Amino acid sequence: MLAEEADGDIDKVIKIISFGSDNTNKEQLESDSIPVLRTEHIPNELKPEWPEIKQKLQIICNGDMDAILRFSVKKYVEDTQVHKQYGFFCSSLNFINNNIREWPLYSAKGRPTGSLKFKQCLIEERNSFSEYIKAGWYINMSVAIDYTASNGNPSEHSSLHHLHNTIPNQYEKAIRNVGSIMEHYAFQKKFAGFGFGGIPPAQAGSENNG
Repeated sequence: MLAEEADGDIDKVIKIISFGSDNTNKEQLESDSIPVLRTEHIPNELKPEWPEIKQKLQIICNGDMDAILRFSVKKYVEDTQVHKQYGFFCSSLNFINNNIREWPLYSAKGRPTGSLKFKQCLIEERNSFSEYIKAGWYINMSVAIDYTASNGNPSEHSSLHHLHNTIPNQYEKAIRNVGSIMEHYAFQKKFAGFGFGGIPPAQAGSENNG
């Protein structure tokens, strides 16, 4: 993103994005605004250029591409070490993405102060679990159990592998809890089981020469 100033009397600028309600009334927007993103401070630049910003839509606009956003540019006043309002504009991500990439900035009194230009606006979609299912994707579940000694002696109650007649151990609980959900989506209703870090009882007395 780029900011270009109208009068050239500012040498330190910072940009803040905040999310407001869909009410375009200026006073209402300012009172309802919630700061959601703040760029780094670009010092000593009359035309600062900020690096690319990546953020989830859920954080910026709660997933609503038509929600009103307030884009504010702040100037850094070195004497007081505070960022004061330089200019702002209001729009939605949908409008920015599909229409205008350069926006005029205005002061609180409505005076033009410069412009803010978006070099690129890209929305990347990430499908949810349910969307993959609806699209016909197949899902299977595999289970891998750690048999290393770090889990403790199976004969002791403190071991993660201890087998009790009525009380399942933590591995059994995890497999059942996840499996009870995944079985509804599993393609063949069969789960593959694997183990690592241990020697099966039938091979306990054999030697490994490899």
